Amino acid sequence: MRIALLVSGMLQKKTESLTITTQEFAKKLTKKNHKVFIITQKKFPSPSIEIKDKITYYRINKWGKFSLYNKLISFPFAIRKMQKEGKFNIIHGFSASPILVLRGILAKNFFSNKTKIVHTLKSYPIKKDVKAGGKNKLISRIGDWGYKLLNLADIITVPTNVHAKKLIRKGVNKNKIKVIHSFINLDKFFPKDKKKLKEQYGYQDNKVIFNYGSMWEIKGTDQLIKSMPDLIKQFPNVRLLLAPRNRKQALNKYLKVIQEMELTKYVQFILEDVNIEDYVNLADVIVLPYPHLEGTEGNPSCLLEALACKTPVVTTNLPELNELFSECTKVVEPNNIEELTKMVSFVLKNDNQRIIEEGLKIAQKFNIDQNVDSFISVYNE
Repeated sequence: MRIALLVSGMLQKKTESLTITTQEFAKKLTKKNHKVFIITQKKFPSPSIEIKDKITYYRINKWGKFSLYNKLISFPFAIRKMQKEGKFNIIHGFSASPILVLRGILAKNFFSNKTKIVHTLKSYPIKKDVKAGGKNKLISRIGDWGYKLLNLADIITVPTNVHAKKLIRKGVNKNKIKVIHSFINLDKFFPKDKKKLKEQYGYQDNKVIFNYGSMWEIKGTDQLIKSMPDLIKQFPNVRLLLAPRNRKQALNKYLKVIQEMELTKYVQFILEDVNIEDYVNLADVIVLPYPHLEGTEGNPSCLLEALACKTPVVTTNLPELNELFSECTKVVEPNNIEELTKMVSFVLKNDNQRIIEEGLKIAQKFNIDQNVDSFISVYNE
């Protein structure tokens, strides 16, 4: 099959989840003899068209500040351009906002009327963009109204049953919805010797708290930083390591706060490209204090990767997370710094063998081969 994967801008960083998962998914499809094209927005200096690992990348140049064109309308025209050698059998879009299903729908209606449209909602749209005046406001506002447009696709996939039920309540045809879990690379994320890694990276004398990925208020980063003063009182050797995907924004937002709280000694930003799996393994706890899951996958990759490395996880009491992870994580109420501090302290003080063994079992179910096979079954329906 000729398959087009439509994704918003992919970055070059090794810690960038969207880039990692899209490329790994595409590679697995090519190994099964499918011809794969990744169509995305250009986010860094690179060729507009590039073939790498048998995958064709088409990177769309921005047209000024026209957000609606750049985020939506440009994709159907990219599809038309990439179909010169043959029509696509599958156009598979990925987004949080439901309105972006129109990328594939418009491409089908104008340029490829026999193509099957599959759309994956990896998370919920970020509602704060509707209230803000930023460049994402229009897309977010329309997206919040656009759930019924999902019925124009052939199949909609979501990562949790909770998400599926919410779509049905918003008017999406339940017969078009399939639950397909996210995946992680289990060849990369697996248990390693924590003691050796701590010695290798110079943390042999520290209790290490780790958080990585996007860092802003919708990820609970501010809650985690604010928990540090009380944790330092209990564990003078504690260190919070932050490896942000959005490095510049994270520094601008949090560095001054850290300095004002006199936490510079205890909070370290990891800004270079590193083997992120090493840090996941050397950590004593991964803390993911999500206030909600807007803009976050229902099966968060950071959470799954920690489980696969047998590193304890502290996260929040949210229905989507409880659906799969209630027995293998330590859970606190969202936006409760006091409770978060107590739970992180509990994990640092105690043996967590039961939950990490259970977590490893669950993580094994999120392998990429199973995920790819599930999508190929959808493509063939």
